[in-house]
Amino acid sequence: MVIESKKTKIGPLVLLFLLLVTGGFLRIWGLANTSFWVDEVNTVYAAQNYVTNGKMELPSGMKYERAQIYTYTVAWVYKYFGVNETTSRLPSAFFGIGCILLAYLLGSQLGGRQVGLMSAFLVAFSHFEVGWSRVSRMYTLLQLMTLIASYAFLKGFESGKTILLKATTAQKTVYVIKQMLWVAVSFAIIALAAFKVHYLALFIPVALTCYVVSHAFYSLFSGQGYGKWMNRYSIGSLLIFIFTIVVWYAVPLLRDKAQFFLAYTPPWATGLSSAQDKLYLFDFLVSPFRFPIAAFFFIGAVQCIIRRRTKGWLYLWFFIVPLFLLSFLFTHRKPTYLFYVYPYFLILSAYGFVNMVKSEWDWLKTDFSIEREKVKKMLLLLFGFIFILAPWFRVTWHIPFQGDGMTNWAVTHDEWRQAVQIVHERKQPDDLIISSLPQVSMYYGLNADYGLNWANLAQSRDKQFVKNGQLVDVYAGTPFISSTAMLDSLVQHHRAGWILITKYHFDHAIVIPEDVREYVIHHFGEPILTDKSSVLIFQWLDQNGAK
Repeated sequence: MVIESKKTKIGPLVLLFLLLVTGGFLRIWGLANTSFWVDEVNTVYAAQNYVTNGKMELPSGMKYERAQIYTYTVAWVYKYFGVNETTSRLPSAFFGIGCILLAYLLGSQLGGRQVGLMSAFLVAFSHFEVGWSRVSRMYTLLQLMTLIASYAFLKGFESGKTILLKATTAQKTVYVIKQMLWVAVSFAIIALAAFKVHYLALFIPVALTCYVVSHAFYSLFSGQGYGKWMNRYSIGSLLIFIFTIVVWYAVPLLRDKAQFFLAYTPPWATGLSSAQDKLYLFDFLVSPFRFPIAAFFFIGAVQCIIRRRTKGWLYLWFFIVPLFLLSFLFTHRKPTYLFYVYPYFLILSAYGFVNMVKSEWDWLKTDFSIEREKVKKMLLLLFGFIFILAPWFRVTWHIPFQGDGMTNWAVTHDEWRQAVQIVHERKQPDDLIISSLPQVSMYYGLNADYGLNWANLAQSRDKQFVKNGQLVDVYAGTPFISSTAMLDSLVQHHRAGWILITKYHFDHAIVIPEDVREYVIHHFGEPILTDKSSVLIFQWLDQNGAK
């Protein structure tokens, strides 16, 4: 019996270790394969400048204060290992590995080690999780901090321990103080995440409020479980209500920020059908590409509600609240904003899946008319192949080996590294350089004279970012081409030049207006293409704009 007990304890830990190693490989291998995605460059410049002069700022001189904790970690890596694609992305990869471990801990809290291991499996191999863990942005850090905060809240508010009647007043007091400290830790992490990583963390207190209030109403109307009127949920609801009223009126800055973000629509989201579609995130979650995760999520969610699984309620609120707010209150939406609570979606899916397997397993124990051992093995294989043959699982294994210009199922990398190399090999010293993303081409060694990007132009107008009397790009500090006439004038007054535009930008009028696009096509003809055609390179050689 002792040996079996040790196996029971060691077995799940070995499996967890294998999941961490495999998930780590998927996140770390081949990080330098792809060029920087546009938003990554902001982190790169801010961290690089912080190491050099102690200031988080972009080449334009604008302070970059987003996700300061994440920028600190990247700067620390730069200090010891240098600046490149791999070192820039390593912090995200390690935070992503940490999320696998937290998924195991939270899943185990919900339904034991089997649910914990299944949760860790889904997080380790989810293409959405792996993709964002390979991008130098703050999202995996935000996810990790959210998971830690929910674990701390469970350890405090829902520790599950019972104070015995024989316990002394001192013992009860110590226990309550420990609970309060855990809850304080969870809210401290949430506050830190909100103000030093991403404002999306502000949704978490709303989720916790819904969780506490829902339990208060349950105890009030059912009279079960906690005491009808006076319990930690009713008291917590009252304190949250008072705290919310005080903060709303006493901290106008926070109130103004909330109102601003609810009404704000960034230039890139204007007119885009996906960002404006209120059901876009729901379609994303139930996409056939994610089969059968969404199906098991609904099963797990229903089971948590019916079985009154307190921790399951918490995970459900953590996921549903951001989903609802992003879908119906914000002006724009994209899956990235849901990433930091995506593990709760996977944990509830794991719970539904494990319960379904257990149900069939228990039935086999009672049916003596069949060869149970053979059927058990077939059952495990059947359920295993549901995931192994799923599209998202198969895609995940290709991500570490994909080349530049391809999607990692979180972002699509453009081949700026190759595009800049092509221009460097052919350009003359006095050639004019125009880029749709001057900050990215600058990183790879090609300084653009002008930016050609109407979305960034709109952003500069909003911020009134002006230098030498003209609007300049807030990232690179490059002046803008603001009309077709201006572009034509530059072409006529320069003997030769180059225009580098991502395929995505060229096809979207919000970035490259139709009249500019038509001008480029008619004056410069067929572009030079990178290997995956993700960046278009146009060229002119004489004052008439002809090749």
